[in-house]
This record gives sequence, C-alpha cells and structure tokens, in this order.
Amino acid sequence: MKKYVAGVLTGIILIWSTLAFAATNETISVIFDYAKLVVNGEMTDTSTMLYDGRIYIQLRGVSEVFDAGLEWDNESKTAYLTTADYVEEEKAPVAAAQSFRHIVIFDFKEGLSEEEKDTLFNKMKTDLEGLTEVIDGIAEMNVVKDSRNPGINEEGQLVINSLFESEAAYMAYASNPTHLEIAAYIGSDIVQNRRAGDYFEPEITKIANKFRHIVIFDFKDGLSDGEKGTLFSKMKTDLEALVGVIPGLLQMDVERDHYNTDGNGQIVINSLFEDEDAYDVYANDPRHLEVAAYIASDIVQNRRAADFND
Repeated sequence: MKKYVAGVLTGIILIWSTLAFAATNETISVIFDYAKLVVNGEMTDTSTMLYDGRIYIQLRGVSEVFDAGLEWDNESKTAYLTTADYVEEEKAPVAAAQSFRHIVIFDFKEGLSEEEKDTLFNKMKTDLEGLTEVIDGIAEMNVVKDSRNPGINEEGQLVINSLFESEAAYMAYASNPTHLEIAAYIGSDIVQNRRAGDYFEPEITKIANKFRHIVIFDFKDGLSDGEKGTLFSKMKTDLEALVGVIPGLLQMDVERDHYNTDGNGQIVINSLFEDEDAYDVYANDPRHLEVAAYIASDIVQNRRAADFND
C-alpha cells in the first residue's frame, strides 16, 4: 500500500480537513452533507460538502475508515495518508568511493645521454612523488625505471604507478596547475611513446618491497564488442585464478581501461610478486604460459610492459 497524497485519492476526494486552510478573504457558499460515502459496503459518518460542482470529503474521516495515519506538512501544503501496512522504501546506501589506479609507461626520448637520463629522471621522480604532500587524495605515487630489459621486447623504460582514493581525486590531480607544470616538461624534455592505463581497484592495498609486473594492451583489430567482452572475461578469470596457485604471486588485477582514449591502452594487467624470482617462476609456469598463449593469439596486440621493485 502506497502513501497517498491528498488530492489524488479516488479521483473525487479533495482536501477538506480541520488540519489547515490557506488564508483567504473570499466568501464562498457550500452545501454540507451533500453526498454519502460508502466504503466496502458500509456507510461512513464522515462529512461531505458540495462546492463549485465538486464533492469534497473530509480527509480525517477517510483516514479513520482505513485506520490510517494522517500528517500535514504546512511548509509544502501536503497531507500524507499512511496505512498500517505501508513500509517505506529503504534508500540505497551510498557506495563508498573506489580507489583509482593510473599507470603510465614511457621511453626516454632518443638522443639523451645516460647522464642526462639520470638527471632528468631524478627531477621527474622528485617532483611527481612530492605531489603527495601537496595534492589531497594521492594514496601512492611511484616513479621508477624499468628493471628488466628496458626498451627491449616491448618493455618500457619508465613507469609512473599511482593510486588515488577515488576517480575524483585523480581528476583533481590531473588538472592541478602544479602537476600540469611538471607534466609539461616531462612531455617536452624527457619521454616518448607514452602508454597509459586507468581503472578502479576494489580497495587501496599497499604492499611494500615487492616486485611488480605491469602490461598494457589493446584488443586485436576486428573483434566485435561482444567478442571483446567474452574474451576479456575469460582472460580475467583465468589470470586472477592463478593467485594462490603459483607460489609468490600475491596480487593480480586484470581490468579494462576506464577512459579508452588516445594514448591509453584498452586492457591493463597489474600483478605483484613476492620478489623478482617469484615473477620468473610465474613467467615460466605452464599454467601461466597456457593462458598467455591464447591471450596473445586471440585477444591482444600493441603490448607494452614494465617491471620494477615496488
């Protein structure tokens, strides 16, 4: 049974009650007890009146017939009629903000000497990681060099691995003038071949002094949206199921990119290992190799990867 608002009940009932009347100087003539009200075959003793061709029924009497509560909100000029079996709909709880991961893999610009790379990298690292003290909502900001075969076999040379308390916190960071100033010189002086991935994480988890392996892909050309969805779900299920199966694999997040914009990949794999040796075990484990084989042949292209101690 719904909560009724006076004015719509039965189509002929308009409010007539001692609860409230709008102030007016107009004098009107009405006929009392013009009509009878019968509810479920029984006559009620509530009063009625006729005015301007319409029948008005006293709302207080109607509420008593239905054993209903009657409340008047003077501010909104609304009468609420509530039956005993009415259960107010519960409001959906407000979902807690999900943490948001932003990953970027780069190469150094061509022509930089090793000394120049070190100097520029150290400045970039100091400036970006220093933003955790300036911009609210940054849970983690790691700026690192790839530790395995940088620039070889689709490996990037630099990684920004950042985590935010929410997407709103990431957006505040992305548009912050101090960050934009840093990003401008990084883009112009230090890096090329930018590849990014952005996705929601279930919760903020920080496990220090571990080894991280990140891969960013695109879907293969020619796949339909339905095929992408089916293949991604299989890939995600099979890879994340390896946690707890392959020793030393601590965490495996397989996510689709949230923004799907130019410069971003379409799929992100972000995995965490006890140490670099554990990653080597995973990389050569037959169960991982079986999954990796069909991912490479059927699902992905344009692979960029990064490996580093986190």
